[in-house]
Amino acid sequence: KNKHPTTFLCKIYEMVNEESLENIISWTAEGDSFIIKDCSAFSEQVLPKYFRHNNFSSFVRQLNMYDFKKIKTEHNITFSHRLFKKNKRNLLKYIHRQTSELYVDNKPKKKHNQKLNEKVNEYEAEQNKVDFLVKHLEGEYNTVLERNQKLISMLIQYRKREERFQSLLATYSEYATCKLTSKSSSQEAEQEFTGNSDLESEEMSASWNEFSEVPLKLEQIQPITPSVSENSSACSLGEGQKKPKY
Repeated sequence: KNKHPTTFLCKIYEMVNEESLENIISWTAEGDSFIIKDCSAFSEQVLPKYFRHNNFSSFVRQLNMYDFKKIKTEHNITFSHRLFKKNKRNLLKYIHRQTSELYVDNKPKKKHNQKLNEKVNEYEAEQNKVDFLVKHLEGEYNTVLERNQKLISMLIQYRKREERFQSLLATYSEYATCKLTSKSSSQEAEQEFTGNSDLESEEMSASWNEFSEVPLKLEQIQPITPSVSENSSACSLGEGQKKPKY
């Protein structure tokens, strides 16, 4: 039993997957068979590149020995095998070349087909398990990613709240400091003002007492007017002068 596919099958798989040859040979839309669109170009360009010959009939005989089914239409030829499928290269190792006896009779042994079917079923079951596990992991990954995004959003909100709290705390601390400073200054000013007021009150009281002890009677004060006597005026004029007449 071969653990690896034959070279012939690998080359066919490569040429069918070659994008540059899709105008000559390619997969069908379903991906369960390949189609040769231009037999002449296939014989002249593709076969020499992969098999070192250009004999299309020989290529078809080889496919028949691997139990490929041929469907011929007016413009192209399609070949199919139940284990030759697109994106399932690992199934190639289960495709075996028939012996001459089997090829002539064209009736594969039932036991061989039964074992092959069992292996295919096992592979498909394992593949389904892997697909289910991958989907489950993808769901878990998306859930974790969503949770991480929520946690990041919450962390950003908490940081903003912390910054606001720190700002409010700094403002309150500054306000409290200013309040204590202004209170201390007001107490000192009040004490100073109280002391000055007491001194001023005492000075005003003493001044008032002094003022009340010396009563002033304005009516006793007489205006002083100048009085000039005749003798004094005469003396002031001199001996040789006469008193003027008015």
